[in-house]
Amino acid sequence: MAESWRDHGPVSTPPRSWVWAAAATLVFLALAGMGMGLKAAWRQSFAPDVDETQSSVGANAIAAKPIVQLPPPVTAPVANEAQNAAAANAEADTSKQLEAQTDAAQAVQAKAAASGNIDDIETSPAEKPPPPGPTPTVEAPPAAPTKSDVPF
Repeated sequence: MAESWRDHGPVSTPPRSWVWAAAATLVFLALAGMGMGLKAAWRQSFAPDVDETQSSVGANAIAAKPIVQLPPPVTAPVANEAQNAAAANAEADTSKQLEAQTDAAQAVQAKAAASGNIDDIETSPAEKPPPPGPTPTVEAPPAAPTKSDVPF
């Protein structure tokens, strides 16, 4: 009964030879993988430890010397001290401004019933939304159609 359903029904299966070929391929790959794993484990068990190789050199070791002696790295000369000073001043100003904002925020947080808003203190003027403008007028929805509006 099962064979008739498979042969004439909605279930389709590949030919038996394809199934056996796929199964044989999977078995072969599994055995090959297991063989490679055993070979690697066998090799690893006979590998010398790093400590043994270092201690076997002993007193006969020669210190490694570089082939070419490289000069020490040269630091870049200060190209323009005025630019460096201006950059340092700008960084100091930025850090002072951030420090002032942080102090103000901490003061607001420290007070239990503070009147200040932490969001107003922490946000920069560029991040604040524009002031609200005039509210748009809301139009009334169209009136429901009456019988006279319907042509038939």
